[in-house]
Amino acid sequence: MVIVRRFFSKLFAIFFLITILPSSVVCSMDNFCDYKVSDEVSLICEKLKPRDDIRVLLIIDHSEDCDVSSAWAYFFTKIDSGRWSLSFKEMAYIGKNGLGKTREGDNKTPTGFFNINGAFSILKNPGTKLSYIKIDDTTYACDDLDSENYNKIIDVKETKHNCNGEKMLDYFPAYNYGLVIDYNRECLPFLGSNIFIHCFGKHKYTGGCIALSEKSVKDILKVVIPGKSKLVVMDSSIKVLCTDNNNE
Repeated sequence: MVIVRRFFSKLFAIFFLITILPSSVVCSMDNFCDYKVSDEVSLICEKLKPRDDIRVLLIIDHSEDCDVSSAWAYFFTKIDSGRWSLSFKEMAYIGKNGLGKTREGDNKTPTGFFNINGAFSILKNPGTKLSYIKIDDTTYACDDLDSENYNKIIDVKETKHNCNGEKMLDYFPAYNYGLVIDYNRECLPFLGSNIFIHCFGKHKYTGGCIALSEKSVKDILKVVIPGKSKLVVMDSSIKVLCTDNNNE
C-alpha cells in the first residue's frame, strides 16, 4: 500500500509540473523535477519560439538570488514541434564585477543577444560543427588595442604578431573546451575582447567570459548548429530585445 501511495504521489507531481510549465518549454523526463524556469527565461523562449533560424539557445540569467559573479545557465534545443527542450540548468560564473561590459579590462560580462559562431579546445575536438580551432603552443587570444588582430584568436606563427594577449594553452582547464560569441564583432579597440563560453577555471568568477561545467560546454559543442545558435545574457533590470544587432 505504501508503494502504491508513493507511485501515485510521484505521478501527481509530474502531472502538476506539466500543467504549470509554459507551453513553449518542455523538460527532459530524466531530470524533470530538477529544473525550474524563471518567468523571464520563459518569456524569451516564447518570443523566440516562432524563429526557425534559432534552434539552439543558451540563456544566462543573473537574477536577484545570484551573487555578483554567478548566474543561472539554461540550455535549450528546439524539438520538432517548435517547442524548446531544456537540456540543463546549472550555476555559471560570469565576470568578477558582474554584468554590463563597456570597456576592455572592466571584468564584466556583456549583456545582450549574441551569435555562437566558433569553437576551440585544448582537448580533442568532441565533434562540433562550428568553425573550430585546436589550441596549441602558438594560439593566442589577442587583446592588443593597436593591433589589427584585436578581439581575434590567432596563430602567432602565421601572423608574425608579437602578441601580448592570452597564450591559450596556459589556460587549463578553462580552455579545455570553449565557444566563441560575436561580442564586439567590429573589433573596436577598448570595447572589450575575447568573450568566450568556456569551462570552469581556477576561480569562481571570470574576466568577462561565461564559465560552465566542462561536461556542459562539451555537450553544447556536440549539438550547436552553425548560424542557428544564440546566447542571451540578461539580469532582472535589463530588457533583452533578442535582435541580432543587440550585441554591443
